[in-house]
Amino acid sequence: MGGRGRVLVLVPDLRLPGGVTHYYATVDLDRHPSIDYFYVNSADPETALGTVMRLVARYGRFLWLLVFGGYRLVHVNPSLNARSFYRDGVFIGLARLLRRPVLITMHGWDEEFAREVAERSWLRGFFRATFARVQGVIVLGKLFQERLQGLGVPQSTPFWIDTTVAEPPANPAPPSPVEEACVQVLFMSRVLESKGIFVAMEAVAMARSRLPDTRIVMVVAGDGPDLERAKDRARQLGLEEVLFTGYVRGPEKQRVLAQSDVLLFPTWYGEGLPCVVLEAMSHGLVVITRPVGGIPEVVQPGEHGYLLESTRPEDFAEVLVRVIGDEALRQRIAEANRRAARRFGKEAVEARILEIHASLLGDPLT
Repeated sequence: MGGRGRVLVLVPDLRLPGGVTHYYATVDLDRHPSIDYFYVNSADPETALGTVMRLVARYGRFLWLLVFGGYRLVHVNPSLNARSFYRDGVFIGLARLLRRPVLITMHGWDEEFAREVAERSWLRGFFRATFARVQGVIVLGKLFQERLQGLGVPQSTPFWIDTTVAEPPANPAPPSPVEEACVQVLFMSRVLESKGIFVAMEAVAMARSRLPDTRIVMVVAGDGPDLERAKDRARQLGLEEVLFTGYVRGPEKQRVLAQSDVLLFPTWYGEGLPCVVLEAMSHGLVVITRPVGGIPEVVQPGEHGYLLESTRPEDFAEVLVRVIGDEALRQRIAEANRRAARRFGKEAVEARILEIHASLLGDPLT
């Protein structure tokens, strides 16, 4: 770390997968001479004891940097789940102990843990002594602002509602002849039941039975604990044209997005604002998902896609059939999504973060 060190941004080890690492690796804030990244964890294999020792050492390093590094603002990136709550709460507490202003961006939300914080007095007390005493909060949706205020963040605390970041479309290779005359439905995420993988597969099977003259290809891009179950379920459903690509990144990810028409993502997981939704919009895909987390902040029903309260495959199949059967509708939504996605780009997101930092510092960053 170098530079003048006015803002210290706490981030995961950027070698790790995940939405927060993708966000900070993409916006690349630490190229600014006044901003440094500080890793709160490590991608290296560790024992449980090693993890504890590493975290204690990081707390010490963090204190040293605040005392001697000249940092005037600490930007913490927690999620409201058990692991992040305790770890990042201590970082916030240490910064407040040294009277450094703190900005937090709340990235993820575990609803069950949020209820525990609300119901258990000692958790609520820890929250109010740390998270509720920051100088500003960035959230991914109005819902999160209301929930944080309900847990004790004062109404007077400044809030900003912002998006995550999407990689802009590259210049992909043209589709192969096999891929030209079909509609490609994409599920891109960790392969977890709560991310909606089985609902999505059953919806595709139903849509294929209702549109026998239309070739519908499904791509499952990702890995995770339910991957093998998903492959078994594809065989049971008779979904011959399902491609399991595994985790994709870089040019391969761009190619998969460019060759897809619909993002089918019936998640009920504790989402913040999934990057895949923004990336799908930037590539002109019709987004069919659920109103989870910050998704309703960016997906306007009928304009950018569809938000279903249901988790029934039949309901997703009905919307999928409508979208697949109406090419003009797909084109209209594709254009609207490409326009909307301009605010998710690296430069736009970076400019908004720098503006927030400057407002808390009282002068612009250079």
